[in-house]
Amino acid sequence: MELAIAVRLYLALALCGLVLSAGNRCPYQDGFKKFRCDNGECTPASWVCNGVVDGCKDGSDEKASKCDSVPSTKLSVGQRVTVRVHYKEEFGPVEFHLCDGGQCSRLWVPGAVPGGQLTFSALTRCNARGRYCSGGNYNSGARPAEHFRSGYLVFEAERRAGQLAVWLQGHPDKVATLPAPSASSDTLNVRPDHWNNDMPAAFINDTCDYEDGFKKYRCNSGECTPASWVCNGDVDGCSDGSDEIAAMCDKVPTKTLSVGQRVTVRVHYKEEFGPVEFHLCDGGQCSRLWVPGAVPSGQLTYSALTGCNARGRYCTGGNYNSGARPAEHFRSGYLVFEAERRAGQLAVWLQGHPDKVATLPAPSASSDTLNVRPDHWNSDMPVTFGDVSTVSRRPAGAVIVPFEGVAQCGFASASGQAFIVKGKNASLSEFPWHAGLYVASVQVCGGSLVLPRVIVTAAHCLFTNGQYGSQLDANDLQVSVGSPFRDWDRSTPEAQRRNVSRLVPHPRYRGFPRNYADDIGLVVLQSPVDFNAYVVPICVDWVGSAVPRPSENSVGKVVGWGRTEDRSPSPVLQSAELPFIPFDKCAAAVPSTFLPFLTNDKFCAGHVDGATVAPGDSGGGLAFQHGDRWFLMGIVSVGVPRKLSYSAFTDVHEYRSWLNEVVKPFA
Repeated sequence: MELAIAVRLYLALALCGLVLSAGNRCPYQDGFKKFRCDNGECTPASWVCNGVVDGCKDGSDEKASKCDSVPSTKLSVGQRVTVRVHYKEEFGPVEFHLCDGGQCSRLWVPGAVPGGQLTFSALTRCNARGRYCSGGNYNSGARPAEHFRSGYLVFEAERRAGQLAVWLQGHPDKVATLPAPSASSDTLNVRPDHWNNDMPAAFINDTCDYEDGFKKYRCNSGECTPASWVCNGDVDGCSDGSDEIAAMCDKVPTKTLSVGQRVTVRVHYKEEFGPVEFHLCDGGQCSRLWVPGAVPSGQLTYSALTGCNARGRYCTGGNYNSGARPAEHFRSGYLVFEAERRAGQLAVWLQGHPDKVATLPAPSASSDTLNVRPDHWNSDMPVTFGDVSTVSRRPAGAVIVPFEGVAQCGFASASGQAFIVKGKNASLSEFPWHAGLYVASVQVCGGSLVLPRVIVTAAHCLFTNGQYGSQLDANDLQVSVGSPFRDWDRSTPEAQRRNVSRLVPHPRYRGFPRNYADDIGLVVLQSPVDFNAYVVPICVDWVGSAVPRPSENSVGKVVGWGRTEDRSPSPVLQSAELPFIPFDKCAAAVPSTFLPFLTNDKFCAGHVDGATVAPGDSGGGLAFQHGDRWFLMGIVSVGVPRKLSYSAFTDVHEYRSWLNEVVKPFA
């Protein structure tokens, strides 16, 4: 009996010895295998290479030979790279670090939903190993996640102004974004969250040569083919058919556009794309507008091709080389077009040049699908569409008044010209719709009276320091109309003061993390104001077609208590004339760090080294005159800090549907 016990004990000890000598046999924690230190102890694999010796007592979790070998590549603004990862589930989330040497930002990606949208957290102000982050947002992107499965994952990573953009290959419209630590950040590192074993990651830059000045497309097989053959509806480029993969070709940016409708099309353009193409399709066939550039006046050069297949290729009719000649080919940057579906055709023009139209015959009366793609599809061309609007041919100055009490909107009874910075005082009756927003008797923002109880302002004015999550209480805010003075205690007979019953920021507003997109909100008063010569609502194009949108050479007026020439706050209301600035001109003039704030719902206005808006003007209205009335077209949103330059205004036109809905209870 004792012998049997001894044998069992010996076998048990031998088995334990065998297990302990079989390499990395650390236990699991939270479903992930721990990391085995050189001294044999085990530590969480997520602590490996975090910049602090807090895992292994012998420091082997922070050995430079391991941590410095993280897969890495240089990626400057405007560059893109394919990242192919040999993934195992034991790695946990895949991490993308954008670094500038001293610090990093960290994109933590655990998986994606079936549509291809990544789930991610975007963390900022991290150390040089991408750990111990003090800023950013957790749990961004789609929810719930489907965690990555073992196998190969292929991502695209693009360094954009102010950020890193990452998406699964074939899903360029499902982007995860990460703020850059600085403008000079150009190092991309890719590592596993749980570094129990090395995660192989390969960076695949375009290695194909050029043909006729355009880089060829790299097939999955590694061969190269002309990029203009990609997604042409015929497997004639790549022998493995990878130039016609549905996951890529079916993801062409698209918008439904019926006769009488218009949409803004914003393109993040690179010269390697060649001409920009607009396809009008009805399912079975398309017509193709091929646009390589424009002349200085804004007239597009184009070819209008008809009888094309469903991919807009192999066209049998149409006219080549239409429009102005010679062309100035588009340069890399942002291009903003307007596209309008008219009877029998599609009309396209550069924003700000509605008289310089390129036209394309419609394949049929039912054609209502607009696709936008590059001619040379070497890489995805980011395209965003604005809200679709209905086109009306009403005469300038016409006004539709769907709400009672605003028939007298938009009339000003005085004229004057001053500037918010470097300016003179403004006449109150010139801007009788302007409202001052006050917290504890201190003026914090401006707004525009649109209904007897409704002020339109910027959403960031409704939060402490503009930060989402710290919304003001309605009782904290008071409103003054009819007064030219900033000082709450300096009253005038014309002034009307009101308490606030409700604050309504746009539901998508998130402040800085989303670059102040959707920066619009309402202040609802407890009681209506009385209209007189000094208190008049401004007109709003409630239906989106009463007046034309601003274009190049349009000049609007903005009012507020900005700053005087010595940069001190102005005690008296001031105004400025600010011209509308086309997007491409604005993007070329402002600092690159400001570009991310030019979101799709913004437009630019102002001067370089001239009159501009200043702190305290936020939420005020930028008005444009049509006939004898003034219309609210923009809301002061964001400007370039400490610099006289163009400013970004929330485009009221983009929110007309939302405004119509939310003001109804208070009209």
